[in-house]
Amino acid sequence: MGERVLFLDVDGVLNHDGVFGDWRFGPLPLDHTRIALVHEVVKATGCKIVLSSAWRGMPDLERKLAADFMWEVFVDLGKDRINCRHEDGSTIRSHDSRGHQIEEWLSRHPEIEAYAIVDDDCDMLPEQRHNFVRVPDGKGLKPKHRDKLIEILSAA
Repeated sequence: MGERVLFLDVDGVLNHDGVFGDWRFGPLPLDHTRIALVHEVVKATGCKIVLSSAWRGMPDLERKLAADFMWEVFVDLGKDRINCRHEDGSTIRSHDSRGHQIEEWLSRHPEIEAYAIVDDDCDMLPEQRHNFVRVPDGKGLKPKHRDKLIEILSAA
């Protein structure tokens, strides 16, 4: 089985409307039940995670992801990381659509055999639609989305 990656948005996927008004979740709210679903995708498919989120590169978020044991499944978010599997684990920030940013990342990684994208936004390229799972705005990742991601990543 070749390399597999999950392009992961954070805001809208690992959280939902309910966490924003609850002080227990902090300033960068992440819902542990949503994170557990991502862990299930990783366990079922062996994929690595590439942050495609607008929240990428935020030290506070990286600390929260580390605390939720997500760090070990992430590919490199920067040159100084130690548990890295790729030289670049996040898409490049640009004014292009998220789909263009993902296309650019994939162009630098021909070893990727399969990929899936999970996001609450829909600015993907037409050729990425069959790899894309859209999470409804404000709802967060659900078991049906997890199942679809596993299906996409296991198909190749």
